[in-house]
Amino acid sequence: MTKEQLKQLHQSIPLPPELAGLVAETIAAAPFRQRRRSGWKKTIAAFAACLCLFALSVNLSPAFAASLYELPLVGDVAMLFTFRETRQTDEAKNVVIRAPALRGVGDTALEQQINDRIAERIDLLQQQGDQMAQDYLEAYNATKGENDPAFWKVEINIGYQMKYSSPETISFELYFATSAASSFEQQYFYNIDLHTGRDLTLEDLLGPDYLSLCNQAVEEGMARRLAQDPNAFYYSLEDDILEDDEFAFRSIRPDQPFYINHAGNPVIVFEKYEIAPGYMGAPEFEVRAQ
Repeated sequence: MTKEQLKQLHQSIPLPPELAGLVAETIAAAPFRQRRRSGWKKTIAAFAACLCLFALSVNLSPAFAASLYELPLVGDVAMLFTFRETRQTDEAKNVVIRAPALRGVGDTALEQQINDRIAERIDLLQQQGDQMAQDYLEAYNATKGENDPAFWKVEINIGYQMKYSSPETISFELYFATSAASSFEQQYFYNIDLHTGRDLTLEDLLGPDYLSLCNQAVEEGMARRLAQDPNAFYYSLEDDILEDDEFAFRSIRPDQPFYINHAGNPVIVFEKYEIAPGYMGAPEFEVRAQ
């Protein structure tokens, strides 16, 4: 389920019609049972206020509504939650980390194994960010002039995004983003069989003909985007620019990153600059099984 679909879902949440009647009946009964019911009336009023606040929150705040998607026990996709959220700052960097963990797999050992993998990756990304920020600071101190502006701290953001969840499978992304003089982002996709803990492959999802299916989806997706967007551009073997030949799409790699979308289909992901100029971002192409 996408964030837009979540927003639409929560915008459709009405206040229970019986709530107003329940509050009215309680208030009407107050003259006869004022002393005994005063606490209950306050409870009903507080409940009504909380429910109204919740309804307003999910309707007015897409961010709040989207966050419900990651909470445990809310729907059949809520298997990943924010286990640890930390903020750090020093002379070199500002860091925000949202570290996820898996819950409700049913196999404690398997669940711990998967969570250990997630935690290990988060730790490595944090170390990478710390080193990058320290290198920037040392380079600044080594070259700064008398009138140079103050050091621009490196902003480091490590987090995750849920992609797909079912009783059998979970798909999510860990991301590492930094910004200082320039921006940089890395994505790591996990597509895990919740019965075995094994990483699913494109062949698992699409069958033995996965390579041709993926290549066809990429080629058709590029052609569709080029036809719809006059500013779109992909490197091509047919262009006169010699450099384009090196980066033109030929085939997906054996280790091509992908995630599973809300429809249960794999989505091929290319790195920024891999098959197109930087302004095209990180191109993605959904593959539908034939």
